[in-house]
Amino acid sequence: MLANPILGPKIQYLRYRFQNPVAARYAHATLAVTAFLSAVVYTFVLLAPFNLLDLQHRRLFDLYRASQSDPQVLLKLVAALIALGVLYWLAWRSALRVRDQRAGWIVVGAASGFGLALLLMDPYDAADIFDNIRHGRIISVYGANPFQATPSPFKIAPLFGYTAWPYTVTAYGPVWEVLSAAGARAAGGCRSTHPTRAP
Repeated sequence: MLANPILGPKIQYLRYRFQNPVAARYAHATLAVTAFLSAVVYTFVLLAPFNLLDLQHRRLFDLYRASQSDPQVLLKLVAALIALGVLYWLAWRSALRVRDQRAGWIVVGAASGFGLALLLMDPYDAADIFDNIRHGRIISVYGANPFQATPSPFKIAPLFGYTAWPYTVTAYGPVWEVLSAAGARAAGGCRSTHPTRAP
C-alpha cells in the first residue's frame, strides 16, 4: 500500500508532537506550571469540599451524601480527574525531555506536597481504611484474632462508628493484618485509652 505523499508527513508530525508536546527549553517551566495547576485542582476540587477536619463528625461520608448538598459533585470529580490526568501526562513528557536534577526536584517536591495536603482529605467511599485501623487495634490493643472475632464486641471509640462492616471478620490476608497491627501499635494504642470489650 503506497503512502500518501501529503498526509504522510502530517501524520508523522502529529505523532512527533504527541510524543513531544513540550520543547526541551520549556520543559522546566512546563513542569512547574503543571505542578501549580495540579495543586489548584487538588486544593479546590478535592481538598476543600472534602476536608477531613470539617467532615470528621459525618460518619461513613460518601458521594451520595455529598451529592445531596452539591448535585454536581460527581461531574466535578470526573472533570478534576481528567484534568489531573492531562497535567500528569504533560509533566511526564516534559520530564522525559530534560531528566536533570532540577526537574527531579520539581517532581519530588510537587508529589510530596500533594501527598501531605491530601492527608487532610476525607477518605469518602473508602471505609476500608477505618476497617484496617480497627483490625489493627483488635490485634495490638486487645490481642484478639480478626479472622475469628468480629469488631462488634469491641467498642473502639471513636472509630467504631466509622466502620462499614462491624459484624464481619476481616477479608484481608494475614500479612496485611500484621502490617495494620504494627501501624496501630506505632500509633500508641493501649487499653488505658480505649474501652475494653463491651459487656
